[in-house]
Amino acid sequence: MRIVLLHAYPFEPAMWDAQADALRAAGHDVVAPRLYALPGDAMEEWAAALEPLLRDGSVLVGASMGGYVALLLALRRPELVRGVALVGAKASGDTPERRAGRDETLLALAEEGAPPGAEESADELARATRALRDREDLDVGGLAVPLLICVGTEDPIVPLAEAEALAATVPGAQLEVFEGGGHILTEDDPTRVTRLLLDFVGRCT
Repeated sequence: MRIVLLHAYPFEPAMWDAQADALRAAGHDVVAPRLYALPGDAMEEWAAALEPLLRDGSVLVGASMGGYVALLLALRRPELVRGVALVGAKASGDTPERRAGRDETLLALAEEGAPPGAEESADELARATRALRDREDLDVGGLAVPLLICVGTEDPIVPLAEAEALAATVPGAQLEVFEGGGHILTEDDPTRVTRLLLDFVGRCT
């Protein structure tokens, strides 16, 4: 099974290292592309650029920004996707307040460059910020593949109520709530994330 792991912002693919190792050990073909290296500054452009990675029967796993891209891919190429797992991710666009915050981030990147210690360049972060700011709400009601939704009760970006509403939209969706978990669940509870992904991928085969 081809597993595509899509990272969060402003993280790198290495955020999935523990899960990638476990999935490979289970015999799966795992790829974890670096989203910042993709052309364009729109999520739709990124999804199009990632299509060549898909194989017949791929499972898409996305955290935050990567989750939105995973949903786009599944909606674009449903015939190649066997399942989608969202780990601290949602199908909606930014609120007006979040968009205003993105604009402030873009201004800071233009004036000050990338923050100290960032692994990404200012240009990469700016393109990702614009892609996040400009994304629209996705209609996933027609998603015809298994959906796993993992959400932390303390996630400041993905409210539990929104995750519950998304799960109710897709028949048979599996909702996993991480008590006390924040936005980056691979840091808060990597063992549980790994276990859930192994089980989910096994059920998508």
